[in-house]
Amino acid sequence: MPEAKLTFEDVFPSHDGFVRRALKSLGLGRSDLDDVRQEVLLVVLRRLESFDHERELGAWLYAICLRVAAAHRRRAYVWRELPMADARRALQGSAPAPDEEAERRRTLLEAYSALQTLKEEHRVVFEMFELEGADCEGISAALSVPLGTVYSRLHYARRHFASRLRRLRFTTNAREPPSRPRAGPSRRRR
Repeated sequence: MPEAKLTFEDVFPSHDGFVRRALKSLGLGRSDLDDVRQEVLLVVLRRLESFDHERELGAWLYAICLRVAAAHRRRAYVWRELPMADARRALQGSAPAPDEEAERRRTLLEAYSALQTLKEEHRVVFEMFELEGADCEGISAALSVPLGTVYSRLHYARRHFASRLRRLRFTTNAREPPSRPRAGPSRRRR
């Protein structure tokens, strides 16, 4: 029985959120996100007929996002941005306490910094597996690399990410001023 052809409507809008998350995880800032998303949509539209139904759709989309984002970063006019929290959420009554928000942001920045130190080939596998939930076979097919290479890159990425995160936390904690003991009753000899 021949497989039904995949249509653009099958892919979008149901996978639009996935494409946005993938592009954000690949380091695109808010100002570039919509433009690059449109480029991804055009590539998907052009290559949809050649989609291999044996492959996982999410892994195929991630591979397209990866290539389009890499091409975008190679352009000279691109500036790197760190995503900032949405201002509307801060204005809502359910906003977290300032110290909780500061800790959350610090943790996110540490994780983002640790991710950026990974080689791109390792970071891509790490993000696809850990953040997007793709399986190793799907990653292998999407990136056109042997399965053993995916396992190796994932192992290296996890080890390097954890090591870098520990180093960042140690450095951050070393910079914090030591806590002072509370002033208690004076112990003077009489």
